[in-house]
Amino acid sequence: MNLEKVFQSESWYFITSYIMTLYFATRNEGKFKEAKLVFEGLGLKLTMLNADKIEIQSDNLEEVASYAARELAERLSLKVIVEDAGLFIR
Repeated sequence: MNLEKVFQSESWYFITSYIMTLYFATRNEGKFKEAKLVFEGLGLKLTMLNADKIEIQSDNLEEVASYAARELAERLSLKVIVEDAGLFIR
């Protein structure tokens, strides 16, 4: 996918004109600052959300992050981003 074309398209402008603020659920200042730079480059405002989130137990990181994001979004009525990383030793 050519992201440059996507970001220059009318549909991307339409999306960004309605999604002005996203909330990043993290307590890690460094992680937030890094993500904020990326999202500002896309014309979106990122706000740090210091909220308790439910973290299910799973080896699937996408499942863990998407569950937490959905739960927070529904509970707080916000557009929420959750990032998860893992270290697996077997």
